[in-house]
Amino acid sequence: MTAILRRRLAAAAFRATTASLAATLPLALPAALTVALPLGLAGPARAAGLDSGTVGRWLDASQALEAWSDTLPEDRREALDGAGDPAAMMGDMADGRMLSAAVSRMAGAPEAAQAAGIVSKHGFSGLDDWATVGDRVMQAYMAIEMQGEDVQGQRAEMEAARSQIMNSPDMTAEQKKMMLQMLGNAGAMMDQAGKADPADIAAVQPHLERIRSMNGTE
Repeated sequence: MTAILRRRLAAAAFRATTASLAATLPLALPAALTVALPLGLAGPARAAGLDSGTVGRWLDASQALEAWSDTLPEDRREALDGAGDPAAMMGDMADGRMLSAAVSRMAGAPEAAQAAGIVSKHGFSGLDDWATVGDRVMQAYMAIEMQGEDVQGQRAEMEAARSQIMNSPDMTAEQKKMMLQMLGNAGAMMDQAGKADPADIAAVQPHLERIRSMNGTE
């Protein structure tokens, strides 16, 4: 792959999402809870907008889960970390239901009951409830971070990168497939952010600095 193509792809795929995957994943997937943990709407039925108190409880529960996951034996952390297929997780993230899908994949794991107990202490009925709220929190967070961005310009960059990938003589078919999927996911994530409920955005706004701190993006 040429250096120009690498630069354009990086700019298009990652800057297009504004909050890059590297910034989002630490909060979305606390430590070893990769298959259980945090973008978007979980399913077609949408509940009433979030409120600030619910967002605060979700953040408290997420931090408690992260602290708990740090106490797990190394072999269990590795097992949980490796349980999710990276390609599937990227697709779930683009669909706006990364947490909800991850919780479904965690079903049957011995840690599931412990994790459910932790989130219940923060007012959630279970992991599904916590995950649904988390998907919406992250969708609203991304929408806030994208405010003021030149979305149309970023989409134009993505299309230019797509054309270069398709016409590159230096990439294998598999490499092209991987890069095109990355671009597609980036575009889908932008679309999801654009669908964030205004009430969710308003509820997340007071917690923005805390989320950025948890993400390490301050």
